Amino acid sequence: MEILATFAEIGFTLAGFTGVVVVLGRRAAGEWMPLDRLRIHIMLEIAALVVAFSLLPYIVSPLGLSDLARYRLCGLLFAFAHAISVGAILLRRRALVTAGDPSPFIDTARLAIGVAIIGCQIAVSAFGALATIEFVYLAALTWVLAMGGLDFAFVLLRPIRDAA
Repeated sequence: MEILATFAEIGFTLAGFTGVVVVLGRRAAGEWMPLDRLRIHIMLEIAALVVAFSLLPYIVSPLGLSDLARYRLCGLLFAFAHAISVGAILLRRRALVTAGDPSPFIDTARLAIGVAIIGCQIAVSAFGALATIEFVYLAALTWVLAMGGLDFAFVLLRPIRDAA
């Protein structure tokens, strides 16, 4: 699927933009707040997750599996990695919650939607038809990428919010 290559490119782009923010940002001199450092790490983890699971169907192609078996395997592996990622991000994030920070609401929404998507990934990968598995796989990649974009926006907009 050509769209998976596009997702991989977007994942690399997210990692690149993260590097640009770190190097050229006004906090490049080491003035990063702990929450911003965490968001930078999350963006890099998300970029790696998107790239890895965009390329995984291509990587397992030489195993000679049917398309259905290949996407079942990739979907279940993605669901497992996605669950670990969501759990790890939220645990680290909760340790940094500050008073007046709107992020706990965002974290709750992120958790609820993430768990629903992971549940769909598992159910569809185990029992779904190929077209459904591919759709949910792409939807999960989109969701993960959107969460990286959300953290990217928070890091970029924080100086504006702090100046107000």
